Amino acid sequence: GGFASDELAISYLERSYAGDNVDLVLHHEMVHWYDSRLGGDLRPSILVEGLAVYLSGGHFKPEPLLPRAAALPELGWYLPLQALADDFYRSQHETGYLQAGALVAYMVDRWGWEDFMAFYRDIHPLNGSGSQALAMERALQNYFDLSLAELDEDFRLFLGQQVYTPAQREDVRLTVLFYDTLRRYQQALDPSAYFLTAWLPDTVAVREQGITADYLRRPEQAANLALELALVEANRLLLEGDYPGTQALLDGINASLAVLAPQVQLPLPGEPPTGESPGGK
Repeated sequence: GGFASDELAISYLERSYAGDNVDLVLHHEMVHWYDSRLGGDLRPSILVEGLAVYLSGGHFKPEPLLPRAAALPELGWYLPLQALADDFYRSQHETGYLQAGALVAYMVDRWGWEDFMAFYRDIHPLNGSGSQALAMERALQNYFDLSLAELDEDFRLFLGQQVYTPAQREDVRLTVLFYDTLRRYQQALDPSAYFLTAWLPDTVAVREQGITADYLRRPEQAANLALELALVEANRLLLEGDYPGTQALLDGINASLAVLAPQVQLPLPGEPPTGESPGGK
């Protein structure tokens, strides 16, 4: 992954089991870097991340945002905008970022880039409230005469009109399963890679002093090597559209983790419905 502050920090690993596309991650973090310099009293996380996903053309991989987001309600993974806006980073990562990117795409399509950016740069904290959702709603009312609930309803209706294929739905489902399996592995066998809030050393000082220890950390036990290589292969199969193969390999990884670390459960946001998928509209 990556981080953006005054500088950009991008992970580039020789055995990257996280399946991230370095070009896309760099683009995403560059959007954050420029976005922060354009200002704004309060930039809600849902829009900060949604803008970076939208302008990068995807999150971990290039992806058609609107058709993929349209599969979220059917999978039972769509989050009401108020809940997502107020607790963005604790929401399931892949679904939250996909929904946020699709929301920005929808708003830009509906109102145009200039009006969206004017709204986005003019969001302010409300006195006595730490709610990003309420702050976002005030700006929505000022610019578009809409409440957040009305935007949520309009957005859901719009997604319901999008065409998506059974393959796109399956790709969304397996993407979530892949990354939640990856996080299960991290919790069990690579805990220093599992965090919500990152600590970064002073990058200028570490370069001046030639300190690299905080950046070079890899578990090398046999179980780590085997499971990480299996995750790399699962991601390759997913990118190639081999969904049965991806499912089988992820099932095997989770079976191994159930033995190695039974206390760490698979934190999926919910199970998809059974039966045939209608494949959208």
